Amino acid sequence: MNQSQPLMAITDLKVHFPVTKGLLRRTIGHVKAVDGVSFDILQGETLGLVGESGCGKTTLGRALLKLVPVTDGHVMYRTNSLSGDKAEPRSVDIVELNEKDMKKIRRDIAAIFQDPFSSLNPRMTIADIIGEPLRVHGYPKDGRRDRIADLLKTVGLNPSAMKRYPVEFSGGQRQRIGIARAVALQPSFIMCDEPSSALDVSVQAQVLNLMADLQEKFQLTYLLISHNLAVVEYLGHRIAVMYLGRIVELSEPKALYIQPLHPYTEALLSSIPFPDPEARRKKEPLPGGVPSPINPPPGCHFHPRCKYAQQICQQETPVLQEAGDGRLVACHRWQEIELTGFSFMRNPLSNT
Repeated sequence: MNQSQPLMAITDLKVHFPVTKGLLRRTIGHVKAVDGVSFDILQGETLGLVGESGCGKTTLGRALLKLVPVTDGHVMYRTNSLSGDKAEPRSVDIVELNEKDMKKIRRDIAAIFQDPFSSLNPRMTIADIIGEPLRVHGYPKDGRRDRIADLLKTVGLNPSAMKRYPVEFSGGQRQRIGIARAVALQPSFIMCDEPSSALDVSVQAQVLNLMADLQEKFQLTYLLISHNLAVVEYLGHRIAVMYLGRIVELSEPKALYIQPLHPYTEALLSSIPFPDPEARRKKEPLPGGVPSPINPPPGCHFHPRCKYAQQICQQETPVLQEAGDGRLVACHRWQEIELTGFSFMRNPLSNT
């Protein structure tokens, strides 16, 4: 596949969870966790996804793997798993696939979860944990042990660890085991949900560097979900900013951090702690709290907290539009306002 081709194309994706009440569980509303999201993930890239807690990042990532029910929209994925290894890749809609076909696609897609303690079954040995996807997808039984040993070496662990249990490992080692499980079937796409946030600072860098090495070795494509803006700048080829279920900006890291186009991106950047006690930076605290996803504001979801908002922002929903140099922004006034950015020193530890 051409690296400039989308591996995954998401169109108007919506994930709404019903809110029920009473003994009869009558639906009285919906939590609009993902509310009409459209973007592409290119083959071989790391797309960072950032935003406040509750903005829908994790729900979006799980929807791409069909781990949560999708209300509407399409997730087109380029694969040859449904056509044979020698066939040309074709696009299939993950949302529409039945269970039989979805099981075949799951060889190509995987996940690295946030918490390395709860994501590993404490009653299973490391061999069983890493070997489970191999067993489910019919990997030859006589070759599994050697494959598990190779995977442990790949993530920097001794193959003798396969006989032990998760409780015997540190958080960083457990995350390495989770990564070994994710790459066991040599997938094309991995959804990484805060893969370093539960780890010590010194261990975070090791895990991030391991992910970068594996991406180059196995030609992986990542969706990297994170609160840490330094991490997504360090690993990301492009960054998408999400607010209340919608993508508001998408750009390459350097351009986004130096010159943001959306006021919400400016506010996120101003909240980053700077590793210099002498430095003084202008902060842009946001008034109020995040609106309820059950009843989001009309027009631009961000307008109640935006100091640049005008009447059009309250009435019309901005569409994600081209802003030049491959950048996308959903703001009515992006051409009129000048926002303040921020740049890291390309070191994720300096701002973790």
